[in-house]
Amino acid sequence: MFLVLLTSASILWTVASVAAATLLVASHLSPQWLLGHPVTLQHNLPAYDYTFNITAWSGTVDVSPSLGLWLRCSILPGKKGVAGSQHCGVYATTGADLPAAQVVAMASLVTGAGIAVLAMLLVLLTPCMRVVRRKSVFNIAGSLQALAGVFSVLGLAVLPLSWSSVRVQLMCGPLASVYALGACRTGWALYAALGGTLLLLACAVGAVHVDASVSSNRAEEEIRRGNHCVCVT
Repeated sequence: MFLVLLTSASILWTVASVAAATLLVASHLSPQWLLGHPVTLQHNLPAYDYTFNITAWSGTVDVSPSLGLWLRCSILPGKKGVAGSQHCGVYATTGADLPAAQVVAMASLVTGAGIAVLAMLLVLLTPCMRVVRRKSVFNIAGSLQALAGVFSVLGLAVLPLSWSSVRVQLMCGPLASVYALGACRTGWALYAALGGTLLLLACAVGAVHVDASVSSNRAEEEIRRGNHCVCVT
């Protein structure tokens, strides 16, 4: 029998799971983990993004160089009669181009994001599927979210160990070192990764409550009545 079962807790859990996975993936695709000192550009030409032309300005604009897990945005100085521009792209294609701490952090964060996406897909199936081989789908998804959270926490904890690398010091100054940003500041992508990780761990804990809510007496009573679409507040 086809059955759709929703509770207020399961809806909130689903939204939070999607938000957590989205934040993690979005942070990985952004170069704005670390931001350097803003540079004022005379924009008579377009500033190029790593996927498309941002726009064209006439006048000045403040642009910050930035550094992400594998993407960076650098400021290209203009030549005589030609405006400077911002160029973004992949700055490392092999592990040899990166410090060991950053390789470990990237591997952990990518693994965590991948597991979070897998858990999110499983969460989206829970309204129609509650049990797989006699195991609760909610508990399985919660376990995956906890595992993804652990990998993400590990990656975020290890990443600052790479801030003493030459690449970071070129952008942030010689005072940049382990857990010290020097002249740089943190960008939105780092906060997105941190927020997504915390939300993911909260979802892992909440999975237990969601499992209990869909197994409540009220939900079971609605199912026994033959309702194919059950929503319990």
